[in-house]
Amino acid sequence: MNKTVSIILCTFNEVNHIEKSLDLIKKNLNNVQVIIVDDNSSDGTIEKLDQLKYKFSFELYVRKKERGLATAQKFGFSKAKGDYVGTVDVNSKDQLLYFKDLIDRLDNGYDIAVLSRYVPGGGDERVFIRSLTSLAINKVSKFFLRISFNDFTSGIFIMKKRASIRN
Repeated sequence: MNKTVSIILCTFNEVNHIEKSLDLIKKNLNNVQVIIVDDNSSDGTIEKLDQLKYKFSFELYVRKKERGLATAQKFGFSKAKGDYVGTVDVNSKDQLLYFKDLIDRLDNGYDIAVLSRYVPGGGDERVFIRSLTSLAINKVSKFFLRISFNDFTSGIFIMKKRASIRN
């Protein structure tokens, strides 16, 4: 693959997870732009990133007034320069290991690829109430939207840049 990939990491108090995420990206992806959008963390995440800037390549944007995952992702998409743009939860265990497979899907004609918990081989190891809530939201969404899609709440996906641009 000679396409460039922009990965957006949205952080808020992720000091215990950010280094592992950056390490997995460095080891598993080439031609990558890492964009970190932080919602003014107070746990030492920003200080940790300041230490890590000598070990990893990334762009850091700290939002002082805005909050929220959706607006952080939207901001990250606006900064993305890659042919492909993706996002992943920083506190995910090893989901970054699957990004090469997701990128292969894009290389083979798909516009978007989503890592789903609700397909064979998928799984959800979060606390019970979060897993149950997510499952319920997905079942209701699938019923009302009537489309063949399994995971409307996945925070791990990648798409062609042109698919992320509004006309």
